[in-house]
Amino acid sequence: MLKNFILRFKNALFSPHLSFIIISSCLFLAVVSFFDKTLAMGIIFIVFLTALTFSILKRAGFKTKTIYILFSIALLIHLGMVFFIHYANFQPFSGSAGDYSEYDAMAQQISERVHQGNFSYQGLDVAHYYPVIMGYIFALTLPEALIAQMFNAWIVALLVIFVYLIVKEIGGSEKDTIVAGLLVSVYPSLLFFGSLQLKDALVVLLCSITLLLILKVLKAFSLPKFLALYIFLAALTHFRAYIASAAILAFVISWF
Repeated sequence: MLKNFILRFKNALFSPHLSFIIISSCLFLAVVSFFDKTLAMGIIFIVFLTALTFSILKRAGFKTKTIYILFSIALLIHLGMVFFIHYANFQPFSGSAGDYSEYDAMAQQISERVHQGNFSYQGLDVAHYYPVIMGYIFALTLPEALIAQMFNAWIVALLVIFVYLIVKEIGGSEKDTIVAGLLVSVYPSLLFFGSLQLKDALVVLLCSITLLLILKVLKAFSLPKFLALYIFLAALTHFRAYIASAAILAFVISWF
């Protein structure tokens, strides 16, 4: 089995098409890196996350192209918004000063501590773990706000996947999933605030996962589903307690 895998890998690696794609990608990243090192690192990071997402979806048995297309469309739309906000310095509501500035500063401090082998948050005003997550991402990539914004674009693309699953769970058609996914992708407030270094995109993702799990538990109760619901409710409570409370209330009312 291992020999077959090695043989397939060699054949794929030395195929003309793959070689051309690899060489072209390397040249493209080299050119981008020459002008903007952060952008090049962000592209590598997003390509890795996208490949990981598609691999998980494939292993989970998702064969329909719709879910992959919706993910890609949402990712491209939000990446476009990220680039516009970042390079045009588009901040009509905050004057380039807001929570995202505080999160960025804290994430950079955490990144520096991680590089020094210091994993303590002592002396930092950590109200929630979003800046911590960004700090570790900065430590793995570069301590730049653009990286965090591109990561948020990927989170929104993940959100569209769960919107697709929710629509399917309530009996929606393939057309319904496409409409819902596209609407979420271009929803104005999510398009703007989800493209900043803010926790909003993560909160909405947790909401969608929680809603999907509530539907699944109500439809067919099982302990693993309930434990998963408990975990994501706890995470949602950490970031937005009042939304988690509403979700718990909705679950209790629906249960009885």
